Amino acid sequence: MNNYKPLKFQKDSENRQLSIPFVFLIVTGRCNSRCITCSYWRNRPKKEILTKERIYSLISTLNKYHLETIIFTGGEPLLRSDLIEVAQKLKKGFSHLTLRLLTNGILLEKYVGVISKTFDVVAVSFDSANRETYQKIRGVDALQKITNGINRLRMLNREIEIRLRTVIQKENFREIPQIISLGRKLGANKISFIPADMFSDISFGRSKKMQNQNKVILSLEELVEYKDILKSILETQKQNLKSGFLVEEGYDLIGIYDYYASFHGLKKPVYPKCNSGRTAIIVDFQGDVWPCFFYESIGNIAKVSLEEILHSDKMVDFKSKIINHRLKYCQKCTCPFFYEK
Repeated sequence: MNNYKPLKFQKDSENRQLSIPFVFLIVTGRCNSRCITCSYWRNRPKKEILTKERIYSLISTLNKYHLETIIFTGGEPLLRSDLIEVAQKLKKGFSHLTLRLLTNGILLEKYVGVISKTFDVVAVSFDSANRETYQKIRGVDALQKITNGINRLRMLNREIEIRLRTVIQKENFREIPQIISLGRKLGANKISFIPADMFSDISFGRSKKMQNQNKVILSLEELVEYKDILKSILETQKQNLKSGFLVEEGYDLIGIYDYYASFHGLKKPVYPKCNSGRTAIIVDFQGDVWPCFFYESIGNIAKVSLEEILHSDKMVDFKSKIINHRLKYCQKCTCPFFYEK
C-alpha cells in the first residue's frame, strides 16, 4: 500500500492543482442524532456563512477545475431548510454533475419525494440492525424511521443508488451479518464499513480528542472475536463480495481489524492509499476550506477567493506532505479518500 503512485492531474509549473473532481459541502453543523463518536450535536448552532449564493459561486468556480461530484453532508444536511432548493438549482444548472447526499436518514422519509428526484446517490449512516443497539450508538430511537425512509426511497426510484455506511465499534461488531442482511432486504446497492475515529481533534465537530475511547474501541478479546466474524463473512458472503454489494470486496472489513489491532500495538500502522486535496476538498458551513477532513483549514471563502486558496502555498504544502507520507496522522485515518479514473 505504501508504494502506490499518486493520481497525476494537470499541474502548473509550481505543482499547483488544476483538477478537483469532488467537493464535500458541510452545509450545517446542526444534527438530530447524538452519536457517541461525534460532537456536532454538542455544539451551539453557528451561523451558516456558506449561504446558497456562496454555494452557487463555489460550484461555478470548481466547474472550471473539472468537478464531477458534489457531496452534501453535515451535521445532518437535511436540517438545512434550503438544502433541497440549492441541490435542485445545481442539478438544473450543472446537469453533468453527480449529486450525493450523506444523511443519518432520520428525515429521509419526510423529504423522500424531492430527494428521489434530486439526488443521484443517497448514503445513509446505518450502524445497527437492532433498535436497542442503534439507540445506544446514536443516542436516538430512530432505526424504524430510517428503514421506512430507505424502503420508500427505493419504491419511488428504482434507479437511485442507495449506499449504507456502518461505523464498526464495540456495540455493533457482532451484528455485521445482520446489518448486511438487512441492507440487502432494504434494496441498498452497496454497504461499506469503517472503524471509529479515535484520534482527530478537529473533525466531527470536535474541539478535542475523544475521551470515552473505552466505550467504542474493540478490546483485545473482542478483536479476537471480530477476527472470527470476519473469517466467517469472507467465507459465507462470497456472492455479496463478488457483486460489489460489500464495498472493496471486504477489504474495508479487513482494514477495520488492522486499525484496531494497531491501536493495541499488534500491528504496525501503515499509510493508506489517499489523494485527498488532489482529488477532493471540503468546504464547511463556516466557509473554511479543508484539503482533508482531518487536516486544518487552509483558508476561508468569506475572506479570500476559492482560487487563491486552491493555489496557495498551504495547499501546495499539504499535497507535498500527503504524497510523501509526511503526515503522521494519516496512519490513524479511518476514511482515506482515493480516486482515479
